[in-house]
Amino acid sequence: MACRSTYAFAPRTGGDVAIHCTLLICLSLTAPVLASDRSHRTCTATEPITEALFALGQRTGATITYDSDSLPQVKVCHIGAELEIGAALEQMLAGTGLTALRTGTLAYDLRSAPVNQRPATTVRVPTGVEATNDAGTLTVQGTRIGASRISPADVIFSANDYDQVGFATVGDAVVHAAGQMSSEFVWGDGAQFADLRGLGINFTAVRINRGWLAPTAISGVAFDLNAIPLSFVERVEAVDEMRAAELGLRALGGTIDIELKKPGAPLAWYAIGGAAGGGMQRQVAASVGTDRARWSAGLWVDYFDRKELPGQSRDFSRDQNYSEYGGPDYRSRATWPGNVRSTTGAPLPGLSASFAAVPDGTPDRVASIGDFQDTAGEYRLDSLRRFSSILPATNRRSVLATVQGKSRSIAPFAELMGVWRDCDYRYTPPTVLDALVPADNPYNPFGAPVYVSRLFLEIEPRQVETESRWWRLASGLRGQLGAWQWSVTGSRSEEFATRWANHALDDRRVAAALASTDPATALNMFQAGAAGSPELMDSLQLPPSAFNIRSFGTAAAATLRGPLFASVGGDAIGSFDAQWRDERSVGARTVATAQAGLDIPLWVLEAHLSTRWDRFSDIGDIATSSYALRWRPLPGLELHASLASQFRAPSLFEMFGPGYEVVTAVPDRRRGGEVVPVIVRGGNNPELPLARGDSTSFGFTVSPSALPKLTLQADYWLKQIDSRIMTPPLSLVLEHEAEFAGLIQREAPSAADLAAGRPGVIRSVDISMTHVGGLEASGIDASVSYRFLWDIDATLAATWMDQFATVDVPGTAPTTRLGVANPRGTVPRWRGALSLKWQSELASAALQTRLIGSYDDMVANRRTGRQLHPQAFVDLQASMSVEALWPDTGLSRGVRVTVGALNVLDTPPQYSASGLDVGFDPSLSDPRQRFWFMRLEKQF
Repeated sequence: MACRSTYAFAPRTGGDVAIHCTLLICLSLTAPVLASDRSHRTCTATEPITEALFALGQRTGATITYDSDSLPQVKVCHIGAELEIGAALEQMLAGTGLTALRTGTLAYDLRSAPVNQRPATTVRVPTGVEATNDAGTLTVQGTRIGASRISPADVIFSANDYDQVGFATVGDAVVHAAGQMSSEFVWGDGAQFADLRGLGINFTAVRINRGWLAPTAISGVAFDLNAIPLSFVERVEAVDEMRAAELGLRALGGTIDIELKKPGAPLAWYAIGGAAGGGMQRQVAASVGTDRARWSAGLWVDYFDRKELPGQSRDFSRDQNYSEYGGPDYRSRATWPGNVRSTTGAPLPGLSASFAAVPDGTPDRVASIGDFQDTAGEYRLDSLRRFSSILPATNRRSVLATVQGKSRSIAPFAELMGVWRDCDYRYTPPTVLDALVPADNPYNPFGAPVYVSRLFLEIEPRQVETESRWWRLASGLRGQLGAWQWSVTGSRSEEFATRWANHALDDRRVAAALASTDPATALNMFQAGAAGSPELMDSLQLPPSAFNIRSFGTAAAATLRGPLFASVGGDAIGSFDAQWRDERSVGARTVATAQAGLDIPLWVLEAHLSTRWDRFSDIGDIATSSYALRWRPLPGLELHASLASQFRAPSLFEMFGPGYEVVTAVPDRRRGGEVVPVIVRGGNNPELPLARGDSTSFGFTVSPSALPKLTLQADYWLKQIDSRIMTPPLSLVLEHEAEFAGLIQREAPSAADLAAGRPGVIRSVDISMTHVGGLEASGIDASVSYRFLWDIDATLAATWMDQFATVDVPGTAPTTRLGVANPRGTVPRWRGALSLKWQSELASAALQTRLIGSYDDMVANRRTGRQLHPQAFVDLQASMSVEALWPDTGLSRGVRVTVGALNVLDTPPQYSASGLDVGFDPSLSDPRQRFWFMRLEKQF
C-alpha cells in the first residue's frame, strides 16, 4: 500500500523564510554565473530526499505531498536557504523522474505521471512531529505563522513581493496589495490603521510574530501600521478567517499578522520617491547577521524621511469651490487681506453695500472709506485647505535586533525593536471670522463697529507636532517534548508620545487688540499690509500646548500542542494556550485568557473546535467558542466552513481617555431652526460594556491536477455585531432627540415657549462614546490565479458585498451603508485587484490594478443624486540585476536597481460631498496621486 506523505510547515516565529528571501536576491544577481556552471555542479553535502523535503517544508511553510514508495531511496544535494520553493523543488528532483505540480499558493504534489486516485488519509500532527496511522499515511502539518488553517481565505505579501516596490511601511503594503480587503485611515499624526471589511479600525487585529500588540499611545484604540518599516518584515498576512479562539471580536474584520525577518547576507539599500508638488521621501536601510548551525543573530537599521505634501499642490485643496460638481463653495471669507461687513445689515458708512473686501492697494498706510469704493459689495474668498498638509512631514529611525537558538528540544529566542518618530502636520493659519472691531479702533475708517474676517499670514501656520518613542522586547523558549510542541514567551512594550499644538490664537488677547485705542497695540484689519508689529502678533498667540501620553504593555503566554488520541483519519491534535497581559495608558487593566482547541481528522474531513475564556479586571468574564470543518471530497477540491462567537472589550482610551468640551452654534429643529450656541461634550465613557458578535463563513478551493498552475477560491462570509462602540454624530443626535434620550439638555421652557408649543433652548449635547446599534455585513471573496507562458503569474481577487447595514440610532431600522459614501468609511459593492508578475535572472516586472466599484454620493445621511464612477489605480514597477547584466564587473556584484510608480496614470480623487470641505472620499482615495520611486540595493 502506498504511503502518502504531506509536509507542511511554518517558519518558526521570527521567520526562517527570511534567510531564503534575502539570499534569493543574491542568487538572482549571480544567476548567470551559476547557470553557466550548473551542469558541472558538485554537491558539498547530501541528504536523503525525504529529509530534504522535510527541511524545505519547514523553511518555506509549504505543503508538499507525495507517495512515499515512489521516492527513490537516494540522496540529493543539500538545498540551501537561498532558493524559493519552486526553484528548490526543481533542483532537488532533477534526475529522479519526479515532477512537482503546484496545487495551491504554497502547495505542491510530487508525481511521476498524472493519476486519478482517491485522496489519501491525512493525519494532522504538530509542526515538526512525524506520526503514522493504520492507513499508512504520514502528515507533518503546520501553519504559516502558527494559526489554524481551517479557513484558507488570506492574502500574503512576502518580502519578495514588496521589497521591489516603493513601500516604506506595512500600511502602504496592505492598502495596495490587498485592495479587495482593506480601507485605511491616515490621521494628522501620520498614523495609518487597518480597517478590513470597513468594519472599523477597532475590528482588525495586528500582531508581530503572533505576539500581542498594545494600541498606539496617541490613538489609544488600534496599532499604527506605519510604526514598522517594511525592511524589518519578512511577510505580512492579511487574513479574513475564523480567529475567534485566538483574538476575539477585535479580529472580526480580519487580522494583520506581521512576521519579522531572520538574519541573512548583509544588505544595504537607498530608496527615493515622491509625488508631484512635494512629498519627497528617502529611505536608507541596512542589515547584518550571522546564521550558525545552532543559533542565529541579526541587526537591522532603517532611516525614513518624508517632506510635507502641501495642500497647495492639489486642485481639490487649492480651490475649495466645488460648485462645478454640484457641491457647495467651501471657500472662506477669512482671507488675506480680509473682508468687512456691517453689524446691522445696513450699508457700511459711506458705501452702497453692507460688505466690502479690504483693498489690495493699502499695504503701508491707514485706509480710508474712499479706498473701499471699488470693493463695495465684493467678498474676497480663499481656500484654507491649501495651507494644510495633505501628507505631514515625517521622520522615523528604527532598529531591530534578534537572536534565536535552533535546537529542537529547547530553543531560546529574543527580539528587540525600537522606533523613534517625529511628525509635523500643518493646517490653517490663525484666522478670525466676523471679529468685532469697535468704532474707536484707530484704524477703523468707518467710525462704526464692524465685523472683520481675516487670515493672519504674519503668524506661522498652526501645526501639530507629534513625537513618539516606542520599543518592544520579546523573549522566550520553545521546543518539543516527545510528540508535543511547547513555548513560553514574554513581552514588554512601552511608548511615550507627546503632541504639541503651536501658533493658536488667544481669543481674549485678539479681542483686546481689536478694541485697543492705542495705535501701537491695536490691530489694523483694514489694510493689505501687516496687521501689527511682530511683537504684537507674537503676543496674540497662546503658548504651545502639550498633550503627553504613555502606554505600557506586558504579556506572558504559554502554549502546548500535540496528539491527544487516535481518530478515524489519524491523531487528533489538541492545543492549550494561556495568556496574561497588563495594559496601562490612560487607565489600567489586566486580562487573563485560557483557551483550548481540538483538530480531529476524519478521513477526508477535518473538524476544529475551540473554546476561550477571558477575565477582564474592569469588565468581567466572557466565554466564546468556534467551530470549523474542512472537507476534501475529491483531489484538488476543498470545502470549508466556520462559525464563531466573538467579542470586543472597549479600549482603555475609549473608557478613560480625555474628554472635551466646546461651544458651537447648532440649529434647533424643534424651535423652527433657531441657531443657538451649545456646549458639546465628548470623549470617553467609563460605562462602556463588552461588544459581542458572530462570524460565519463557508467556501471552496479548487486546484485541478489537470491544470496545476490554476487555483480558484471563493468564500461567503457573514459578520454580525450586536452593538458597536462609536461617537454618535452631533447632527444625528439633534435629529433624533427622542431616540438619544438624555444626551440633549435644555433649559426649562419659558412662557412664550409654552404658548408656542416648543421646548426650551438647548444648552448642552453629550456625544461621548456609547453603545449604539448593531452591524451586519456579508459578501463573497473570490480569487483566481494562473501561471501563463513565460512564467507570468496572474492573480485576480475580488470582493462582492451583499449587505452592509448598521443601526446608528437606537430603536430604529437598520440603514444600509452599502454602495453609498460615508464619512466613517465607504463600503462599495465590489472591490478587486488584478496583478501580473514576471521574474527572470536578469530582471523582474510587476503590474497591479486596484479596482473600486461605483457608489452613490451622500452627505448628512442623504443622497445627493451623484454617482462616483468606478475607479482603477495602476501600479507598475520593474527591477534589473546589474550583476546579471555585467557579470564581469566587480562593482556590480550584488547590485539591483528598481524603478516604478504607484498610480502611474495619475488618477485624481473624484469629488465627493461626503468629504465635506476636503472635497473627496478619504477612505477610498490616495491624495498623493502619482508617486514615483527608485531603489538601489547592494548585497554583500
